[in-house]
Amino acid sequence: MRLCSDKDIFKWEPALFTAAPAERFVLRGTQAQLSSTTFTDTETDFLLTAVAPASILRLWNTLAQVEFCCEVVSLGESGELVVSAIRPDDITQLWSPGNYSNLDYAVVSYASIIEEVSYYLLSKFGLLESADNILNDRQLKLCCVFAVISACYASVALSDTDSEDTLYWAKSNYYRKRFEEHRSSLELLIDIDGDGNADDIITTNSIALERN
Repeated sequence: MRLCSDKDIFKWEPALFTAAPAERFVLRGTQAQLSSTTFTDTETDFLLTAVAPASILRLWNTLAQVEFCCEVVSLGESGELVVSAIRPDDITQLWSPGNYSNLDYAVVSYASIIEEVSYYLLSKFGLLESADNILNDRQLKLCCVFAVISACYASVALSDTDSEDTLYWAKSNYYRKRFEEHRSSLELLIDIDGDGNADDIITTNSIALERN
């Protein structure tokens, strides 16, 4: 089970998809079309690729000075994807990004590291076999988001002297701190018997004392 998606990562750090410093490309292509919420590349069968719902689709046309990102909602046949402008989680209606032709594109995904971080968190709290029983998983999802972003920036920061690497280290440290803050205050409600009510609480509340 993955605790977050590429869409969740994008909401916090879109630069990981627009600049893609970690270069986690799943697919690239050219000469694609976007008609409202239907994206088409007749040369590609998306069902045979690693593209998945909640992946991020980066689109651009250098000549027309167009560049933006969409979320992949679902995969269809005949080289089609259903896409939307990035939406809040509680919005089900598709948001049209517009109509464009002759688009270059890349699908960027951090699914592999999301999976590893999710496994670590679920294993740490003994929830590998009962992740679906968590009634309030948003804070746990944020822990996953922050840990993934921190790890991604750390993986591309090679030195302490280069200005770009300094920025990556700063971002990595920022999100690591956010991760630690959320992890140290987790309070997960667990529904053991499936009746929709909490039967157990997993908490990591703690107070750190320092000697002056």
